[in-house]
Amino acid sequence: MTIVFVIAAFAAAALYLGYVQKKRERRDAADIFRTEFGKVPHKNMPLERQQTIDGYYRRHPSADTLDDITCNDLEFLRLYDRIDSTQSSAGEEYLYRLLRVPQALEGGVLFTPNADETESTAEKHTPQALKKADALYPYISINTESLSEKHSSKAREKGAGGAGSASAAVDEPTSSLNPGNGERPAARARCQEKCVLSDEEITYWQDPAHEKERIDLLCALKDLGHTGRFSLYDYMDSLDSLEWKGSGRSVFVLLLYTVSVAVMFISVQIGILLLLAALVIGLVHYFREKSRIEPYLISFRYLLRMMKQADLISTILLKGDSEELRAQGKALAEVNAGFAGFRRGSGILMSSGDSSSNPLDLVLDYIRILFHLDLFKFSSMLSAVRQKKAEIDTEISIVGRADAAVAAASCRESLPEWCRPEFTACGEAFIDAEDLYHPLLENAVPNSLHTDRPILLTGSNASGKSTFLRSVAICALLAQTIWTVPAKSWRSSLFRIYSSMALKDNLQGHESYYMVEIKSLKRILDAAAGDGSGMHSEAAAAAASVPVLAFIDEVLRGTNTIERIAASTEILHAFAAKGILTFAATHDIELTDLLPEYDNYHFGEEIEEGDVIFHYHLQKGRATTRNAIRLLGQIGFAPSITEKAEERAAQFEKTGKWSL
Repeated sequence: MTIVFVIAAFAAAALYLGYVQKKRERRDAADIFRTEFGKVPHKNMPLERQQTIDGYYRRHPSADTLDDITCNDLEFLRLYDRIDSTQSSAGEEYLYRLLRVPQALEGGVLFTPNADETESTAEKHTPQALKKADALYPYISINTESLSEKHSSKAREKGAGGAGSASAAVDEPTSSLNPGNGERPAARARCQEKCVLSDEEITYWQDPAHEKERIDLLCALKDLGHTGRFSLYDYMDSLDSLEWKGSGRSVFVLLLYTVSVAVMFISVQIGILLLLAALVIGLVHYFREKSRIEPYLISFRYLLRMMKQADLISTILLKGDSEELRAQGKALAEVNAGFAGFRRGSGILMSSGDSSSNPLDLVLDYIRILFHLDLFKFSSMLSAVRQKKAEIDTEISIVGRADAAVAAASCRESLPEWCRPEFTACGEAFIDAEDLYHPLLENAVPNSLHTDRPILLTGSNASGKSTFLRSVAICALLAQTIWTVPAKSWRSSLFRIYSSMALKDNLQGHESYYMVEIKSLKRILDAAAGDGSGMHSEAAAAAASVPVLAFIDEVLRGTNTIERIAASTEILHAFAAKGILTFAATHDIELTDLLPEYDNYHFGEEIEEGDVIFHYHLQKGRATTRNAIRLLGQIGFAPSITEKAEERAAQFEKTGKWSL
């Protein structure tokens, strides 16, 4: 009787201490979430995890994804790290996919109405389709009038020639809806709803009035946590190849325990010996099988944690003040209810294998080891997961979406200045932005941009050309992914975004830098023509109707001067003819005379006491200065080299010939 009392007292103490510790951890986590919201995240994701962060993205492919070349050019992972304050693997992977797929052409079909779409055509949209489109894109401003006639009388004259701005004639679009106000337009939407995040969701979590709900959500997501170095989808995919023969041996071990206890009533000594033998057999079998299935137990434990937290998350979402959030909460609750059998009796697995100082978890670990609870539950879970992959994916999507929405809201608060984008389907591509800047740079210099024509950007070395290209590209990307632009204002067309900037030769593929470069440029022309790899004709036609926004740094730098200028001229002519809104940086000043359809802008510098000073302000016109030779002297090249170089350059500019 005394032994039973001691065991009961110990169990009660463990329960109490565990409860107190969890309350303390919850309070500390809430304080951290409250103070860290709106600050730059510093997660320092391990390299191994970075290599599998695309699990959700791979499982949900899209024809309009940001391709690998463009991701590399824009330093996509750095941008992702700047935004990623998610608390769960589901949130990490959802956010990655969100940023990789700009919402102009989701699912292969343009969601905005055609310029010539008539009212009778719009009436054919079903209420269900319109409601879905309206929920997915509530803050998109769409110009539904035909723009076959130019409104030249309303062309923009803003910022012509001013430092820090680029301007070109931009047709003033006909009246369009402001983000979030008024009646939303009919939209042609056939897209994957669970892969899209709206501004309304982000705004909800950003609102200080919803701080309690935000903290409750983040605490639930923190308890959900991470899967480790691999994606949950990687674990789930590997289940199909696992050969599992069931739990027969574990049943045999439990029978040995039962027989040993029964023998004790006949002979205590023999019973104890049998029990010890059974324990040895059980431990050997347990740890052998446990090591074999451990990777899969990781995924099951994560799924169980997700389902437990989904109960809390669905309740939080159902309290939201928007129909969209409540719909997500309802959907999550319904899906989660279908896993009642999966979850039943599995609570003991929730912390199995986790490093924890909680006394209750330590007690549960010993129980699991003795009675092989992990192995028994594994058999039933394996069967359930193989049958419910679609439902699991839906749950991951809703949970990850909420996590990513809070991360996007925090990102907004962390920016020195930001705005909601306004999109207008106005026929020709254009960008109208005030004070845009690069979000990854401290004390970034803002520049304004007003153009519906391609731009040729010249300037000295290190003057800011490449950074400006990336700034515009990143602003366009964030505008169409998390509806957040690091700028004072942003109004533009919807784009497919491509770049050709930070290329390298392909040694494994036996391709020179030049071959890599021309293939990179060709892919942009193909995209503008709707010649998408693997796209059916309808998707290709829809893709071709969305303008391409292209960024090219140093066109054809991998070949000789004469052919570079000749080929660059014709390639950039072709880009303009295809309607590509191109931003091309070059040191070949000759191109400014050969490309009349391009507007010329440049970055310059000043010389102060012999030093080159850059101000990074965008200016109208082509560059009139150069600094390459001067920079040689600044880093220590001998005057005999720099002076001779200046003489040669001056002679060439005067005569057009190089002298010996």
